Amino acid sequence: MSEQQKDFASIGNVKISVDVIAAIAAIAVSEVDGVTLLPSVSAADFRELLGKSKLGRGVNIKFTETGIIIEMQVLIRYGLVVTELARTVQDNVTNAVESMTALHVDSVNVNVAGIHTETEKK
Repeated sequence: MSEQQKDFASIGNVKISVDVIAAIAAIAVSEVDGVTLLPSVSAADFRELLGKSKLGRGVNIKFTETGIIIEMQVLIRYGLVVTELARTVQDNVTNAVESMTALHVDSVNVNVAGIHTETEKK
């Protein structure tokens, strides 16, 4: 399923693309100081790298009976507390997605794939 439908009483349906949900989550991650979203690169993503960039790259969305599961890989800046930053990412993503889409977030799975230093960013 590429879109989630939400019934808004008798005024009609709203369809939210998974790309929109992924973009909201990616922006929420970028708001956490010391955390960088690690984009996943599949064959399809590689073709996109040659074209325009996709904001939600690196965020996977799965639909469940009760809501959505969001999964991502991140890099954490060296010297910061990994568990605290991961929890901040989970809270930030949950709040952003739920407030902007009215969808329930079942879980936000943050996979810390590595660390980076300030000198690596330059």
